[in-house]
Amino acid sequence: MAPRSSWFKPKPIGSVRMKNGYRYVKVAEGRWEYEHRFVMECLLGRKLATWEEVHHKDEVKVNNVLGNLELKDSVEHGRYHYYAVGVTT
Repeated sequence: MAPRSSWFKPKPIGSVRMKNGYRYVKVAEGRWEYEHRFVMECLLGRKLATWEEVHHKDEVKVNNVLGNLELKDSVEHGRYHYYAVGVTT
């Protein structure tokens, strides 16, 4: 497993809420993050770059288990949704 940097928190500090079909978790006072990005950051032990996107393999936005998440760059993720799924969002 990758070494954990000082920002790493093993689990969210607060509740979960929904927005645009995605789950958000409270990671610090007044700070919320997408749960799927938080899960991937915890796995990698680092913050994700702005061009990195976390793809849900089964297309279910609330299924944030590690086996369902895949890290892609924004171009690769966009191509996947355009060509494989037929969705451009």
